[in-house]
Amino acid sequence: MGITANDLQPYLGKTLVIGLDHVDDDDKVVEQEQFWGTISGLDAEGWILIDLKGATRSKESNTLRLPPQLEAFQKADKEIYTLHTTGEQIENPDYVAVWNVAADALDHDHDRDH
Repeated sequence: MGITANDLQPYLGKTLVIGLDHVDDDDKVVEQEQFWGTISGLDAEGWILIDLKGATRSKESNTLRLPPQLEAFQKADKEIYTLHTTGEQIENPDYVAVWNVAADALDHDHDRDH
């Protein structure tokens, strides 16, 4: 079940801190990735688009595609969030979201828009 642009409207332009925990077959975290950016819209396939900011931007793309799961977005506490993967500090983001991803299933080219 997807979401519509109307569903996403209240989130547009909001700051999101994202965690991807890569887990093995025993649900043990084997790698972590962290990103942050602003929620910018939906792509043609209904995935949520995030305009990446700061050190989480890459040479390949400045956009991250997230699954259409608004229930994963949790209101962030009013505090400074430190991305352990980059050392960046994000002050008072609007939302945080974390996904567990099978370590061998994540295809970075699929999740990042080129």
